Amino acid sequence: MKLVNGNGQLRVELTRCIEHYEEISIAVAWASANTDVFQTLLKNKKKIKKAVIGTHFFQTDPNVLEALYKQKSVKFITQPSGVFHPKVYLFKGHAGWEAIVGSANLTAGAINNNNEVSLLISSEDSDSSDVLKDLIQQIKTYSDMASYLTKPEIDRYRELAKIHRPSRDKIGATFGGRKADKGPLEVEFLTMSWKKFKKGSKRDPHDSLEERLEVLKICRDAFKEYGSFSKMPTELRQMVAGTPSTYDERWGWFGSMTGVGVFKKMINNNDKYLAKAVNSIPLEGEITKAHFDQFIVHYKRAFGGSRDGVATASRLLAMKRPDIFVCFNSKNEIKIKEAIGIKFGKKDYGAYWEELICRISTAVWWNTPQPVGVEDRAIWMGRTALLDAYFYDEGA
Repeated sequence: MKLVNGNGQLRVELTRCIEHYEEISIAVAWASANTDVFQTLLKNKKKIKKAVIGTHFFQTDPNVLEALYKQKSVKFITQPSGVFHPKVYLFKGHAGWEAIVGSANLTAGAINNNNEVSLLISSEDSDSSDVLKDLIQQIKTYSDMASYLTKPEIDRYRELAKIHRPSRDKIGATFGGRKADKGPLEVEFLTMSWKKFKKGSKRDPHDSLEERLEVLKICRDAFKEYGSFSKMPTELRQMVAGTPSTYDERWGWFGSMTGVGVFKKMINNNDKYLAKAVNSIPLEGEITKAHFDQFIVHYKRAFGGSRDGVATASRLLAMKRPDIFVCFNSKNEIKIKEAIGIKFGKKDYGAYWEELICRISTAVWWNTPQPVGVEDRAIWMGRTALLDAYFYDEGA
């Protein structure tokens, strides 16, 4: 008997046993397809006597189901009572057997990153015959609970897993496929109550909250009145875009785009692709990544691969949906990143959505239901865009 308490050791022992023994029996809560251990198992799948894999919370990779569903020795738990949560690996051969029992699933996290601990037991240990008998019976019990899957069922599972993955990633503080530098409990700004957030908004160092809310109202009313960005008068489009405008002297609030000449020209010329980009973001309701991606497609097409960027894109997004987006620019980005505990590997559209907007959407204050009071409701409707007031740095 020995303790297996490191990712490297776990990989070595699982790989060794899969390759060495003639029979493999497994019962795990979840499995990933993108590990060397799973690929080794696939190469030896004819050895599988019984395998039971759980799917609760859609945490098992759909590719695992796809790779194994035709194997009659493999079954899946799809509707557990409680959570199907065992982690048992049993390997049998002519000369003996070994088993790994502990906390490690057949997942990339368990094999590569997590802190896991398991016991490696074998036929050489005392009372081994009783242990083997119990392990065989337990895996059989799990198998009797499980069922086979069809290809259409796997296809449906894949679609559902895709829907639920963002929620799982948020809970695990994973954004853009990268673990956040700080967990949610370490980031005070994310755990701030609505009451505290509202109070902080009113302590705007430039005493501009009332006027900022008025700017957001002007933009919101413009989108309601004209429907399409292209139908707005030029001066109003300029104000929404943060380029010099005679419509209102506060056009530069929430991010002045006066230094981006190409962008100003497109706004003045009423570029059709910019209009398509802005129009692809709903004025009300949920904003999905599909909406954002469609915005970016049209937005980049407007620039033709030249001089587009997060600052100008996020200005338009923030004015269309200030509850969801913030104009992310050189005057606020350093303090925003510090406040929510992120460090972009690369500042691009994907990072803006995945690492910034998705992380902001996990904040306590952000998830507070819409309040009743007139001012409170106005702050709530512009809560993400108002981060510019929180973190604006004149000297940046």
